[in-house]
Amino acid sequence: MEFQGLPEPDRPVKFRRFFLPEVFWERSTPYLLGVGTLIGLLILKRFFPEFLIRFKPSFPKLFDGTLAFSSIMAGFASTLIGILFSIRETRTIKKLELTGSFGTLKLYLCEAAFCNIILSICCIAANCSFGYFPYGCSICGIIVMSLFVSAVSFVIRAINIMAKLL
Repeated sequence: MEFQGLPEPDRPVKFRRFFLPEVFWERSTPYLLGVGTLIGLLILKRFFPEFLIRFKPSFPKLFDGTLAFSSIMAGFASTLIGILFSIRETRTIKKLELTGSFGTLKLYLCEAAFCNIILSICCIAANCSFGYFPYGCSICGIIVMSLFVSAVSFVIRAINIMAKLL
């Protein structure tokens, strides 16, 4: 007998399911942390401009370290996606597909990989423009740091959900 799925009234509507407290916080935490970091650093830049100027000589090191980290994490998340597709016929993955958790896991891993790739591109652009835009460097540093916080939380969320599911 083939699996027919749940009857229509029992199926959760994705829009309503997103706003359940546990799902909402799980899905939106990386975004909120990134935006919160961005707002916090912009407030610091506005009211304490000497705070970021003191760190200006170390910005190239910050960009290099962040680039290395984000490249490794993007590779890690991409490799996990490949591994998930290669073990698709196992009992655990079939169970995840039946419960609908496999799509969530794929989404979380893809978001982690995508955010780290964007962070890598921003780090490369910020490092290349470091000498040319003396005032824009602190803005680049703020953007890179807020993206870094989001990227780390995306990876932690993906690893956490993978540990829960498997």
